[in-house]
Amino acid sequence: MGPGAADIAEVIPIIREKLPDLERSSTLDADQARFRLFESITTFFKNAAQVQPLMLVLDDLHWADKPSLLLLEFLAKQMAGSRILVLGTYRDAEATREHPLSDTLLYRNQVFHSTVLGGLESRAVGQLLQADSGFVASQELVDAVYAHTEGNPFFISEVIRLLREEGATFDAADKLPIPPGILEVIGQRLGRLSENCNRVLATAAVIGRQFDFKLLAGLSEDTTDIQLIELLEEALESKVLQEISEQRELYEFSHALVQATLLDRLSSTRKVRLHASIAEALEVQLGGNPGNRAGELAHHFAEASPYLGTGKLIEYSLLAGEQALAIYAHEQALEHFRQGLAAKEGQPMDSDTAALMFGLGRAGGATLQIYEMQTGSINHLETAFNYYAESGDVAKAVAVAASVPRISVGERVGAKTLLAKALDLVPLDSHEAGRILSQYVLVLGLQEGRYEEGMDALNRALEIAKREGDVNLAVRTLAFASNVELFNMNGDEGLEFNLQAIELGREVDQPRAELSARFGAASAYWRSGDLAEVRIHAIAGLRLAEKVRDSFWLPASVWFNDHVAYAEGDWTAAREFNDQGLAMADHDPRLLSSRVQLEFALGEFDQAELYLNRLIETMQRLPPSPTLFHAATALVIPIAGRITGDDSRFDIAEKAAAGVLQSDSASRVFEVRARIGMGLISVSRRDATEAHRQHEALVSLVESPGYWLTYICIDRILGLLANTMGDWDLASGHFETALDFCRRAGHMPEVAWSAHDYAEALAQRHGPGDIAQAKSLLGESSAICTELGINGLSMRLPALQELADSTPARASAGPDGLTQREVDVIRLVAAGRTDREIAEDLIISIRTVTTHVGNILNKTGTANRAEAAAYAVRHGLEPEEGSGHSGA
Repeated sequence: MGPGAADIAEVIPIIREKLPDLERSSTLDADQARFRLFESITTFFKNAAQVQPLMLVLDDLHWADKPSLLLLEFLAKQMAGSRILVLGTYRDAEATREHPLSDTLLYRNQVFHSTVLGGLESRAVGQLLQADSGFVASQELVDAVYAHTEGNPFFISEVIRLLREEGATFDAADKLPIPPGILEVIGQRLGRLSENCNRVLATAAVIGRQFDFKLLAGLSEDTTDIQLIELLEEALESKVLQEISEQRELYEFSHALVQATLLDRLSSTRKVRLHASIAEALEVQLGGNPGNRAGELAHHFAEASPYLGTGKLIEYSLLAGEQALAIYAHEQALEHFRQGLAAKEGQPMDSDTAALMFGLGRAGGATLQIYEMQTGSINHLETAFNYYAESGDVAKAVAVAASVPRISVGERVGAKTLLAKALDLVPLDSHEAGRILSQYVLVLGLQEGRYEEGMDALNRALEIAKREGDVNLAVRTLAFASNVELFNMNGDEGLEFNLQAIELGREVDQPRAELSARFGAASAYWRSGDLAEVRIHAIAGLRLAEKVRDSFWLPASVWFNDHVAYAEGDWTAAREFNDQGLAMADHDPRLLSSRVQLEFALGEFDQAELYLNRLIETMQRLPPSPTLFHAATALVIPIAGRITGDDSRFDIAEKAAAGVLQSDSASRVFEVRARIGMGLISVSRRDATEAHRQHEALVSLVESPGYWLTYICIDRILGLLANTMGDWDLASGHFETALDFCRRAGHMPEVAWSAHDYAEALAQRHGPGDIAQAKSLLGESSAICTELGINGLSMRLPALQELADSTPARASAGPDGLTQREVDVIRLVAAGRTDREIAEDLIISIRTVTTHVGNILNKTGTANRAEAAAYAVRHGLEPEEGSGHSGA
């Protein structure tokens, strides 16, 4: 503190208690004394900052008095060159021109920076709700609180406190009330305004969060334009309003709760009459051409319906809904169509009701979650279709049928019946039939599991598209077909369709069709391990999904980018993508299953349990069926069990798998997921018979190594199953294939797991050279786990390492580390046998023989079968007598 300690002690008495021998400062006049005090305090801070950088936090500066603000100004002038950061916060609404803080804020120099703090983002609102309540709030509640408070932390805290006091749950989002604490804060700000200003603001609040001067002036007949401008400037000065467009004279309430507080002060009757006046005035102002303001008109006519009736409400709700669909604002469209239908309740079916049903079916198909599609989309489309078909309006009936939304694989929701009825209305080779057949490809191939019929519909639709020169129809049909091929595990055929659709799509504007094709292409390249191509199509797909805002495609596209980040071990990006997706669809099985695997892999078991429970709860709402919910649950529970050793939920996984495997319409991709899950359970239980059954089933389903829309390499699972069966050489072949595939693909987390599982099998087998190889694999796995932080796997490594270290090594069966099975194979290679003949002799699969041959070439340093045969002769591994070709 130096010589200034005595001055500082005058305002901080505890200093004199610590320094009792401190002399009193000499007496000066008031201005000199204040200067000396400011200088002493500033010097103290500058001296302290010489030891280490110093940050001073001054909160709520709007409550500071004038002398304190003068001290701040004095300090700011002396800060240059010192290691001091002063962080001050204040409410701009309080810092009016009359407030002393406004003079301090006018001070500017090169070390001054001003930052406006906005509200918390939606995700942060969810985190705050969880931290304060101890529960994970539903996305519906998070969205409601965010919309209600705009992320203002004080307002959020007040809402949470009110919910707790009223005993409300944290998993529902009814209409949120305005807490008394917030009403008090906003009321104080409004109370500073004149009575006339409050009256005008009340009318403006009924108009909406935003309002234009012209409309407000037309409703304020007893106020001149100049008087109205003065009243609005009064509100602007108090930060109750903000001007957002000088050209259009457009204003906005500074916070939604300011508007809500003003509305709360009005009687119901006054609000209804004001809405009626606004609706009629706005209609006149727009001159019969509502443009993009149909939504405003629908809102005001809805609120005024007790006074004006429902005619205009229905008219503008229908128009606003169609406008919203045209710009992919599906959520808004949903609300408009629902509002219109509510007004038609109890009335006989007519063209307006059919149009509203048609709109609601399309909006629901683009926004609702998978398990809501039947009641929220398909049923409405069917009602509209039946009306148009019965009234003879074939064109509209076909339009309804062609708009059936993308439904999750295995979900039978009646779309097939609707499309079959539509086909009966049109000639079989007509352009209209082509549109219906295009949709039929997807419904038959994915939802109904009738692949051959789906491909027949594909060929007929493409013939019609070619004859009619309809590129849009061709692109749409190819994109649908690619997805059918993908889920039936025909990767090469699907990729060809995808690339054709993408190429043709350059000629037309078909974002949904291109999006479907991009998804299919990314999936095909994912299967083959081409991560660079996956990334290209995943990013392109996400951009398209963000454009169309479709409830199926947007979460799916985010999920695929989550997959890419996971494969690269970029956990931060994977979590961010996953959070983004769950913010849109908090019960999406793709996103939930990915998050479960991510959190378990990283050792965050408590977090993983939260997401796993949500997935299970959602799945259990549905009847046993071959849906994504069941396939995902059947897969992730055994994966979690393998990491944690917890088998308590295996019965749930088995029931989920049964829903897939016992169905005649399950897609092959979902069957693979279910069988991987059942296979892992058999490994956990050491059930050799069941492991053999699942191994055979998976081999028959999957013809090549790689991934099928999962994080797990198929051959790693096959290796675990073969090891459980006791077929060590078969297991070795699978593990070698898995490692080779994952290393080439750069999927390092799966390399770590494959190396671990292979090492475990080698340590159990304990053949010649196995322990040395196991230690090498464990080193590789451990290095990846350390680099990427795969804590879920790291926990398993020490015990396995200890087993490998304590087990003595045995000599190899053959030279260069060849296993006994590889010795058997090279003898037959030297005898000139083909892979098929070797497979028959050794009673193993052709694919396993191919794997063994590859391993032999790698270990022996030979380039082909001829060199391998020569190697065998040199090392005394000649064919045994009688092992050559028959008749040779």
